[in-house]
Amino acid sequence: MNIAQRTAKNTSTGYKKVTLYVPCYNAEKYISECLEGVLKQTYPLDEILIVDDGSTDKTVEIASKYPVRIIQHEVNKGLATARNTGFKNAKSEYVASLDADCVPEPDWLKKLMENFTEEGIAGVGGKLIEKYTNTLVNKWRAVHMKQNHGDNKIINPDYIFGSNNVFKRSAVEDIGYYNENYRTNYEDVDLSNRLKERGYKLVYEPEAKVYHLLKDTLSSLLDRGWRWGYAGRTDLSRKELFKKIVIPLGVSALQAIEDIKNGYFSLIPLDFLTGLYNSTKLAGIFISKSKWSLKNIKGAK
Repeated sequence: MNIAQRTAKNTSTGYKKVTLYVPCYNAEKYISECLEGVLKQTYPLDEILIVDDGSTDKTVEIASKYPVRIIQHEVNKGLATARNTGFKNAKSEYVASLDADCVPEPDWLKKLMENFTEEGIAGVGGKLIEKYTNTLVNKWRAVHMKQNHGDNKIINPDYIFGSNNVFKRSAVEDIGYYNENYRTNYEDVDLSNRLKERGYKLVYEPEAKVYHLLKDTLSSLLDRGWRWGYAGRTDLSRKELFKKIVIPLGVSALQAIEDIKNGYFSLIPLDFLTGLYNSTKLAGIFISKSKWSLKNIKGAK
């Protein structure tokens, strides 16, 4: 049964129409498993959009084998822009999002949609569970970069994770969509903050579960940690940037204390390695800005 048939079958049963979009960038390793999970949803979907953000691999070729509508960016424009493309092309008021490296449980969307019980609720987010934690780097990511708020439902959590959620399109339009300055991360935190500031409610629903297919190497983990915590927030003055250089080391110390308490002793070297890596990157940006400023001063004389 295709998407149109499933939708038609359920229009008289009280289901709210939902568009689901999957933002993709070089996701050929994951997109098939992701879409197979989407097509097994017990809640009917009005349409499925693939927002391809300038992929150079076979993402589009693989996705085209499924009942989806593909929207392509000619070049990579960043995650926030890809999300906005999904919203601006969605036909439905309720817009679900699922990252390309995630596989939802069959009742994932149903569990999310059950929480839209009042007009003021603008978004509901689910729980991401790391599927692979058998290596040190993947276990570290599961502990220190987890994408869930635990096992209890929360009304107005700090934010809804971008990896899996449903938002009302009208609410997202009301606050001006995602901030496209956030190319790799933090777009979800920023959107959540602005929605709550406007008076909307958010819900975290841990019974709506997706499984993260990602497998990191040490190199990819360090890069991911940098993009997760710092990459989108380096457009600062030299003075502000200098103050931030030591912050990753402080974060590492707190992570090590947490790992000691939990008995995760094997993670402690990675705690300090990630902190050193991020502090070094920030120091490099500070030095680069200092050289640029010195060059301008000399040029003005």
